[in-house]
Amino acid sequence: MTYVLPADPGDQIELTEYLAHLDAHLDVRDEDSVLATAPKLRALANNRRFLAKHLVESLAKSDFQKGNRYVGPTFLLERRRDYVVRVVGWPTAPERTPSDRTVDAYSADEQMAHNHTMGILTVGYWGPGYETDLFECDPDALTGEAGQPYQLAGRGRERLSVGKVMYYRPHVDVHIQNVPEDYSISLNLLIPSRHKDHYSSQYFFDVARGKVVGVGTTVADAERSEFLNYAGIIRHPSFFPHLEKIAAGHPRALVRKKASEILRAGPDLSRA
Repeated sequence: MTYVLPADPGDQIELTEYLAHLDAHLDVRDEDSVLATAPKLRALANNRRFLAKHLVESLAKSDFQKGNRYVGPTFLLERRRDYVVRVVGWPTAPERTPSDRTVDAYSADEQMAHNHTMGILTVGYWGPGYETDLFECDPDALTGEAGQPYQLAGRGRERLSVGKVMYYRPHVDVHIQNVPEDYSISLNLLIPSRHKDHYSSQYFFDVARGKVVGVGTTVADAERSEFLNYAGIIRHPSFFPHLEKIAAGHPRALVRKKASEILRAGPDLSRA
């Protein structure tokens, strides 16, 4: 079940102290170690000045937010080899960006029940906070294909109010993000997944119909599919025993599908 740590207005720390604590004590391979850092994230959220201070310091630099690949109201506080600390804004409606295109934090993907491919330790920092409907899934029971019948296990509803910490486990915890009553801000610690298949995709679920309605494509899926494209162009007969094994047993649905397409085309016997 999603981990929840209630608010406690006691300790306050600075961002530098929080990062030093993570560098000294966080073992991203150990979920208990991740959860043990929750009080420190809460103590950072209790510091009502640190975010404004960080914004001022960042705006003084011409390359502020360099390396931030997120879209919408999300910016980086720190990126390390094993973790990322970021800020996420949760508006009440679509907002306009400087490029004059609409960014909606509650896109169809967010409004759908979905899991995550990384661990997310998050705390409410500003505003009333979003409400989220919580569920669980068994990643090992998912096939990687849209349309699979699947019933999620309901786990109630929580509001990420100021000072409350929640931990979304990678792959297992599923939630529906709901629009907050007023603009809200959360702080996130992102932890890479240690799932047995670390290329595992993000899943999207239709709770009412009890089915998987979408499966995210990973970079690894795309790279493997591009590699298979070469086999599909050359179609040498020696490839096909291996393609049969991939089509029958590869853990990634997109890769199985690509191998099956090449099998249906058949070998180019002129290359034998």
